Amino acid sequence: MLKEESKAESMMKMMARFSGIMHSRRPFGDMPRAEFCVLNLLYDYKEKEEVTVGKIAGELEVSLSAASKLLHVLEEKGYIERACSREDRRVVLVSLSREGSVLIQDAREKGKELIERIIQKMGAEESDAFLSQLAMLLKILSQEVQVSQKENMMQAEKGDNRIYETDVKIS
Repeated sequence: MLKEESKAESMMKMMARFSGIMHSRRPFGDMPRAEFCVLNLLYDYKEKEEVTVGKIAGELEVSLSAASKLLHVLEEKGYIERACSREDRRVVLVSLSREGSVLIQDAREKGKELIERIIQKMGAEESDAFLSQLAMLLKILSQEVQVSQKENMMQAEKGDNRIYETDVKIS
């Protein structure tokens, strides 16, 4: 058995390596990751709700101007469409174009095929155990982030503006 400190270090290294491998596989070709994240976000929301520039900025944790620049690039590439809201012309709504939808569907299909190959290589018992452990990890991590965010808000309300932890976004 590893010591607790060694377990934490080992887990951090594995998570960093996992993240690096997943980012390096680039199912979206040479497209910058931020652009792909926007397309993925739009795909996820396409039938649930209208997506505004503000929503995208919030999800990506960037300024409105940075989100607008990113959307401009995606619009020029033909992956998204922008339109004014019928209720409030100041609100810009963003949606995937047909080409953007095809790109995301293709990338997701490739991702699904990769996961299916991994599950096959792991075997049923190991993959079930892994999924159970992953679900537990995500639940605990989500709880820890919520506690951290509450602590940060309480410190901010007290007028303490130091940053205690970086916020982690769980989607």
